[in-house]
Amino acid sequence: MTVSDRARTGVESLRSMLKHHATSDVLLAYQNYCLMRANDLNFAGPFISPARQADILLSVLASTNEPDRPIPFGEHEFEVAADFLNDAVRANSDLSQPGSAAVSVQSEEWKRAVNIAVPMFMHYFNTGLFASSVQVADRVRAYVSAFDDVLESEGILRSEHALEIADWLNRRGDGCLRQWNEALDRLNELRDELSSKEGIEAASEYDFKSRYEELSIQVASAFRAFSVLERTELVELFGRDGEKFWSDYSIGRGDGAEIQYPTDRAIAATKPIFRVTPTHGIVPSVNALYTAILSVGETALERSSSRTRFLSHRDSQLEKSAAAEFRRLLPMAQIFESVYETPDAHKEHDVVVLTSDTVFIVEAKASPPTEPFRDPLRSHADPASVLSRCNSRELRSTRHRSDLVARQE
Repeated sequence: MTVSDRARTGVESLRSMLKHHATSDVLLAYQNYCLMRANDLNFAGPFISPARQADILLSVLASTNEPDRPIPFGEHEFEVAADFLNDAVRANSDLSQPGSAAVSVQSEEWKRAVNIAVPMFMHYFNTGLFASSVQVADRVRAYVSAFDDVLESEGILRSEHALEIADWLNRRGDGCLRQWNEALDRLNELRDELSSKEGIEAASEYDFKSRYEELSIQVASAFRAFSVLERTELVELFGRDGEKFWSDYSIGRGDGAEIQYPTDRAIAATKPIFRVTPTHGIVPSVNALYTAILSVGETALERSSSRTRFLSHRDSQLEKSAAAEFRRLLPMAQIFESVYETPDAHKEHDVVVLTSDTVFIVEAKASPPTEPFRDPLRSHADPASVLSRCNSRELRSTRHRSDLVARQE
């Protein structure tokens, strides 16, 4: 079996498994995983690339139909699904490595760049965006919100309105989770009380069964409120925007296209609300809503007639934020934005940071690199081309570093 076949087999095995399980069972198992991961920093979990594999898992689920006679989906089944995904991702990592024949004819400088850049690319493509919901929302406002009129003309909900709904869902989720934890704590206290000697003796005086049932109902109710989003609630609170939000950011079972490789575009990355009925959905990860708003907005603007203006604005915003971070980290440094190595404005650097003994040359790239491994047949050629260009720029920056320092002095 080739490496390409291994990657495809992992995804296909996952699809063959998920088609036998109920949507709600799979989503609740994944949501339970998200809760454990969010509340326990030491929790490793079964995935080797959690953020990316989550999108694949839900996208593959969306490409299958609801079974007539579902099989239970529990902790064991979740681990088996993770094993299939891990096999696919490991195979894809092997695909990213240049072949031995290609490496043998390259210079030592090229090999040095490959040893650094290939793991970096794989890390980037397999981990997703490392940012809190607040940080992603700030990025949406900095990059996208200035073009909300364009989004609206393209039939997409304005980003500010989408963020307003996402913020409400975030607050709502926090409140429901707090109520759930409080009810769960009281339930555990009651269990401890009942198991003690005093509790056993007092059982005849107090209606423990009634209290236990009441608290159990509270726990279940709070968790359901945390887990399930009702379409009618969105519309009641946000009107047309709520209806549009549901339309733009939700997907149902059987609505997704089949994916073959772990690098295929995952629909769950842009539609993180999974519908279990036409009027009810589950939001496994609220953070995914924010990244979806960013992704949907950027993709639409890149395809619009305002593409050039948007890309220029986004690049400018990133350069400013990069310079601001260096000013925060190195308050005594000299920082220059949009500087050139030549008097005739060639060889630009976005930010140059000078300290007493170090020069930082910053190239701020708001556009993420294009993943070169989507087509396994080109998985060895494309990285070499990309890395060669990266290496060339790195060598040029290193060569002129002393010139920059000399000119500044």
